[in-house]
Amino acid sequence: MSLTLQLGLVAIVMLVIFLIAAFLYNTLTRLQSLKEEALHGIDIQLKRRRDRIRDLVACAESGIAHEEKLLADVLNCLGKSENPVLTRDVQPRAEVEADLTQSVKKLLLGLKALPQSSTNKHLLELEKSLIQCDDDLEKARRYYNGCVRELNCKLESFPWIVVAQVFQFKRGEYLDLGRQRSET
Repeated sequence: MSLTLQLGLVAIVMLVIFLIAAFLYNTLTRLQSLKEEALHGIDIQLKRRRDRIRDLVACAESGIAHEEKLLADVLNCLGKSENPVLTRDVQPRAEVEADLTQSVKKLLLGLKALPQSSTNKHLLELEKSLIQCDDDLEKARRYYNGCVRELNCKLESFPWIVVAQVFQFKRGEYLDLGRQRSET
């Protein structure tokens, strides 16, 4: 076999290895981007939910002055949920959102215990809107967890694991927002 032919074969083998590595790297990068996009989608749904909760608190303030502790708890949890430190850390975010859900549940129970008033119709609309926000948030959470599952499966299997270790891809962390609805 001539030297030129041997060098040609080596070049072809190296090119094939490079193309395979590039494909694996690009796939992992795409999965990482999908995970980040899904996390951003959760942030949007959480913001929508916080806006509905603010509306609920405003409605409650006009209707139940004697339930100030419930309002204070919701506002406290609402403030914690807007902490920018939580944007990347999945587990602390889940705990804060679960606390917010529980405080909203208590507020809704307190509001429902009130005698009929003009705020009840508005309260029911807010509650339905909040339930819709929770449903949308659940869909966003499931999409995120699906992206994390796909990424993690690739990161744990050969040959993906080789590329992942070389380029230091990190496993995704599943998100569980307590899966407790704010409805009562």
